[in-house]
Amino acid sequence: MFRQYLAIDKKTMFSVALTCVALTTVTAAHAMKDKPEVDCASFTSACSTQLTDLCATIEEADSLKDRDRLGMMGKTAGADTKINQAKYADAAQKLTDLDNKLYQLENARKAKIAPFDADAIGTALVPAQACVDQL
Repeated sequence: MFRQYLAIDKKTMFSVALTCVALTTVTAAHAMKDKPEVDCASFTSACSTQLTDLCATIEEADSLKDRDRLGMMGKTAGADTKINQAKYADAAQKLTDLDNKLYQLENARKAKIAPFDADAIGTALVPAQACVDQL
């Protein structure tokens, strides 16, 4: 009925649909490029060694989706920033948020992270949290 109202034939409708799909795909790809990458080696806080190790471990976790990886790396970078601003409680909260995210990914109905990746990240998280707690 809608097609009859606009007097569009099937070939034109198919072309419009393909264009919409192509634009959606390009937009989604462009949105992923716009997300800032986290440079794990650029951390400068008192806990930079532990945070760099944590960030690198997250980066190497192949079972994570890019969105989750970038989010977790962003929390690590945020903790580094908060330490540099002497906001130690905020830095600790960033790492707690990361730990909570890791728990959610592990315990989802269908796990969104492989157990070995979750274990590696959890192991790297412990010294980072201990360092922040000592500040």
